[in-house]
Amino acid sequence: MQLYVETLPHARRPQSWARLAAFLSEHVPAADPRLGRLREKVLNARVDAGDVSAEVIKDLTRALERHVTEDGPDAYITGIARTNLAVAHRHRSTGTDLAEATGLAAEEAVRRTTRY
Repeated sequence: MQLYVETLPHARRPQSWARLAAFLSEHVPAADPRLGRLREKVLNARVDAGDVSAEVIKDLTRALERHVTEDGPDAYITGIARTNLAVAHRHRSTGTDLAEATGLAAEEAVRRTTRY
C-alpha cells in the first residue's frame, strides 16, 4: 500500500489510506494498535495534502495523548506522534501554532537526546 500511495498526488493519498482504514475497521478490533496507527497515517497524509484544519490538529493531539498514556511519554512511537503534531502546527502557522510547533519540537529533541 505504501508503494502504491507514493505514486499518487498528495491530494489523493488521504482517501486511499482512509479507504484501507475503513476496510480494516470491519475486520479487526477497534482497539487494535495497528488500526490506530493507520488512522494516524490518514491524518498525516491530510497534513501533507495541505489539510491542517482544527479537526486534524485535534485528532493528532488525541493520538499524541493516547501514545503518552499507552506507550509512555518517552516511547519512540510517542515521539513520532509528537513530531507529527509539531509538523501540523508548523504547516498551519496561525495564532499560537508556531509556538506550539517549537515547543513540541524542543520537547522531542530533549526526550530523544535523553533516550539515546
